[in-house]
Parts: sequence; C-alpha cells; structure tokens
Amino acid sequence: MSIQMEGKEAIEILQYLEESGKIDLGDAEENMKKAKLNIILKEHPFKIYQGADGRWHTYVNDPEDSSKRKKISKSQEDDLYEALYDHYTGKTAEKKLDALTPSFLQYFLYRSETAKYEQ
Repeated sequence: MSIQMEGKEAIEILQYLEESGKIDLGDAEENMKKAKLNIILKEHPFKIYQGADGRWHTYVNDPEDSSKRKKISKSQEDDLYEALYDHYTGKTAEKKLDALTPSFLQYFLYRSETAKYEQ
C-alpha cells in the first residue's frame, strides 16, 4: 500500500505522531542514516580514508569518462557519506539543477525585459 501526500501534509502527520509518542524522529533519522550507509558501502568499491590534512577522501567513477576516477574530499566523514549517497542515487545532478533553475529564470526574465527596451 502506497500513500501519496504533499510535503506539508506529511510534516503535519509526522509532528502528530511524534507529539503523541508513537514515533521517535531521532530514532527514525538514525535508522535512515544507517540505511544510507548500507547503500553506500554496498555500491562503493574505493577506499574511504582520512588524510593527513584531517579531511575525508575517496574516489568515484567519473560519470563523463568511465575509465577515470574523480576524487571527493569533505571535512566531515558524514558529509563524505552524504556526497557518496547523492552520487549513487543520482541526487547530485538534481541538486545542481535545483540550484541553477532560479538563477537561470532570473537571468531569462532580466534578458526578456531588457530586450523590450533595446528594440
């Protein structure tokens, strides 16, 4: 059974469940982190290590050239795991597009307005 709901409705339900003591969001968050880590460790063939600089490092296959690797470095181990999770689930491109879209729309609207006056 699958239930579809909007973000606001889902948040209200979670708040109700937490307030009524039926769910502990801290436990749920911890379980989600463990599930993400299992996905990463299952998929990731490269070593994850902390360098002399204190940062966490690993490699991923370069999406543009499968014969090459791309290095990922983060200051926190959890941040590195989050980046790996995004890489393996395809969310990295989604985040870039989400960040780009408002800027592009703003630029497009600006150019549209200035084009009116250039004629």
